[in-house]
Amino acid sequence: MGAIRRICRHLTIVGAVGAGLVLGAGLLPAPSAGAAAQASRLTQLQITSGNHSFTADGVSWLAAVGASLYSPTAGTAIGSVDISVSRSTLAGTESHYWSLQVPSGSFTNKGGGSWLVAPGSSTSPVASVSLTFRPSKRVAERCKTGSAATYTGSLSGRLVLTSGLKKLGRIGADRWSFGTTTVYVDYGCVPVSTKRPCLPGVMYEAGPSSFPAAYADVSGYQPGTTDILTLSKSVALSAPSNAYRFDDVSSSEPKATLRSGVLKVVTRTGALVRGSATFKGTGARHTSFVCWYKGVKRTARQTSYTTVVFSSPGRLTGRTLLTGTLSSLKSAKHGYMTITTIS
Repeated sequence: MGAIRRICRHLTIVGAVGAGLVLGAGLLPAPSAGAAAQASRLTQLQITSGNHSFTADGVSWLAAVGASLYSPTAGTAIGSVDISVSRSTLAGTESHYWSLQVPSGSFTNKGGGSWLVAPGSSTSPVASVSLTFRPSKRVAERCKTGSAATYTGSLSGRLVLTSGLKKLGRIGADRWSFGTTTVYVDYGCVPVSTKRPCLPGVMYEAGPSSFPAAYADVSGYQPGTTDILTLSKSVALSAPSNAYRFDDVSSSEPKATLRSGVLKVVTRTGALVRGSATFKGTGARHTSFVCWYKGVKRTARQTSYTTVVFSSPGRLTGRTLLTGTLSSLKSAKHGYMTITTIS
């Protein structure tokens, strides 16, 4: 979910600033007419690295890299590089993400599923990146038209992050390697069949209406007996252009209580996220749809609310080593809450 949230964040940022990047010459095959043009054009590239462990200020951390190129139309693209640093304890997980917009020429297809990510000065002064992905396995997707495949392999090369955070400082090296890395490459694939996944549970979110904001966004997911509760604060960086840092803290909590559209969250003692909050939903809307859960066709029934009011008089707070305490708003009149069951 962390990887999906970062992609959504980046697309939201780009949409907010109205950015559109022109594809560099030689990156994509020259399109031909009709469906063949879409099928031959790279429409999506997503690189998700494994972890590299390191120590900073006496604390063990994991670093990872995500890089993506999304081309909604011929001649335009959205490129990004995300660098994450995280640590996990019994109390929860602390994560920090640097989201950097990069030109399309940052991605070079080396052939055979191998890619080079080298954005050059576009990520300066925050990062210096030159990483090569080398595949060891390829799994093709079944497509009506176009093609797509997922590659598994290794990612290594130069990654240097100038974090701007006192306890982290400057990390990285010319020869850093990451754990198992996956690369998804899509040339206009229209899948043979689309199986919508089931995601049973309760999902909720509320936060500031502005971006970035002084207070943290609150989000939660209740898949079963516990909640995963997260506070996330966005920070705009002075350089490079359209660069942001996201500071996250999350922990598992006792199952929230839900009665008549009112969700009450109370955190556990000693967790990284502390406090309590209420989500009050009105205007319930009910839908149902066919989905797939653990490879089995099921029916999902979903309740969503047109209005969700968030309240936390004492504020939810999250403790981080690198950026101090994150705090939620005391109240917000806009929020999100949905309940999904499957049968």
